[in-house]
Amino acid sequence: MVYERDPKTGRKCKKGQRGRWYYYFTIDGIRYGSVIPAATNKKEAQVAEAKARAEIFEGTYAPRKKLGRAIFSDFVWIEEKQTSEYLDWAKENKKSWRFDKTYAHVIAGYFKGKQFREITQKMIEQYRDHRLAQDTYRGDKRNRNSVRREMALLSRIFRLAVDRKYCAVNPVKGVTWPAKQENRRTRILSDEEEEIILQHMTGKYERLRAPFLTALYVGCRRQEMFSLTWDDIDLDLEQIHFRAEITKTKKARNAVIIEPALSELRALKDHGVSDPTIFGIGIHWATHLLRELLGDLTSKELLKPGVTGWHICRHTYISRGARAGIPPAYLREQVGHLDMTFYYSHAGRDDLLREARKLEKRPNNSPNASAGFQAADQASK
Repeated sequence: MVYERDPKTGRKCKKGQRGRWYYYFTIDGIRYGSVIPAATNKKEAQVAEAKARAEIFEGTYAPRKKLGRAIFSDFVWIEEKQTSEYLDWAKENKKSWRFDKTYAHVIAGYFKGKQFREITQKMIEQYRDHRLAQDTYRGDKRNRNSVRREMALLSRIFRLAVDRKYCAVNPVKGVTWPAKQENRRTRILSDEEEEIILQHMTGKYERLRAPFLTALYVGCRRQEMFSLTWDDIDLDLEQIHFRAEITKTKKARNAVIIEPALSELRALKDHGVSDPTIFGIGIHWATHLLRELLGDLTSKELLKPGVTGWHICRHTYISRGARAGIPPAYLREQVGHLDMTFYYSHAGRDDLLREARKLEKRPNNSPNASAGFQAADQASK
């Protein structure tokens, strides 16, 4: 089938309207299609379509690629190399390539041994349903937004494969993604909960104290914090320099250090700790231990539910800063946000009540009547 589309709207041209010619056809359940930039009329487009059909049947036009005979999993993840053609491209072109690497082996494992031409839209839907039904390794129900990100990754993989002629179409296109799930964090640490956590950072959890206080009183991201070297920290200026290569936004920034994080970092520097990080503990083991500790405190009802990992420290820092009246521009500079600072700050019930009472008006005979109400009442008399 050949058809003409309006390049501005993407819709099929009406009679008499000029546009760009395309063709598409299906062979063995696989759809092939392409734009025909050189075609100026329907007859030329039909010639191009016939030529494309012949090339596919005869296997003379890059058969391995055009026929989709390449192995999908080899393109996505090669266990021996711990990388792949796709991941090499992602490292060069995507800020979120670490997410891609995390889930590449999951996707490759599901479609292991399948050729590109064998993967259909129905199989993509089955993968979506399979991931939604799977619990996380912690035993929690998998978040729909996580599956949406995996679907986006799958689509990006196929788009690159189409560009590199490994397959003709992107089967993810047309698949319904899971509905978005509201997962905004509204939980922050109270001063009392902070003290409880610190009191229990003993024994094997003792090494968590310095990174915990740094996250809580600097407001940095976990990956940024565990990528620091002592060259990045100036204890005399009470400042941390986050290099562009370790930040999520790929923009360098300076952040101030306040107590008690400052004292903890000085103690570490005096002890010469720098293996495997300045905190003496790696990011993955530190994350495991923190979740273990928080889970134990929650199960003992010493903490209310919802305290799960490092990121709550960042939310708490921003919320406390907003409560203290720090201008949003300063907070944004400190934590390295582009436009998320207000999203991260959370007002608790006491905060809301205190601020709302600024507008409160009490009857004139009340001993707690606000000064503003009394003044207005006197003026009216």
